[in-house]
Amino acid sequence: PKPPPRAPPPPPARPPLAVERVRAYAYGGAWAIAAGRVAIGAVGRWAQGRFGVAEALDESEEEEDAFGTVVNFDKTGSRFIVSAPLSSDDSGRMTLTGMVKVYEAMPTGAKSSVGIEGIEFVQVGQTLYGEYSGNRIVGFLSANGESLVVAAPSRNENNGSVFVYSRENGEEWELVGEPIDGKVAGERFGHSVTISNDGRLLVVGAPFNNGGKGATRVYQWSG
Repeated sequence: PKPPPRAPPPPPARPPLAVERVRAYAYGGAWAIAAGRVAIGAVGRWAQGRFGVAEALDESEEEEDAFGTVVNFDKTGSRFIVSAPLSSDDSGRMTLTGMVKVYEAMPTGAKSSVGIEGIEFVQVGQTLYGEYSGNRIVGFLSANGESLVVAAPSRNENNGSVFVYSRENGEEWELVGEPIDGKVAGERFGHSVTISNDGRLLVVGAPFNNGGKGATRVYQWSG
């Protein structure tokens, strides 16, 4: 009898993706993808890379502020938002207010050894902080990069609130309308948020509404 056919050799192992090593205990805690760029959040540090070539953004304002807990891009992949929910305010008198910053990735004209264009990070508008101690705000950017939502699910004893901002003057982030507050005690309104491309439509989650059954509310700007 003929011997049984030999099994084909296993495919060669893929080389590991080269990502810059980031000294943090929660690297990869948040991430976002847009236009070929990948944002990876890390407690105390933020890294952005394209196909294994990474740049690091060190913008923590204090130890253990959890800078990079939430990150997301606009649709172009050039503008992005980073949250540090454990940050104090800019005066240092209030703790755990949270902090949100928006950046633009600008080309430097230089290229890496593998031909990837170099970038630098320029802050867009002012830094936003929570109103009170314990707010622990996080931010979400619209696809057009001109509107953002600041969510504070811990505000008002965990009722929660969200704030919408835009840059109509092209400089500072300005509050649009009034804050939107949670309707039920302890529902943590703002725990999850998404905002439309133009910033006029908002969907907000409140996971602890109605004894933990949760609720989702949709808002549209009518101004």
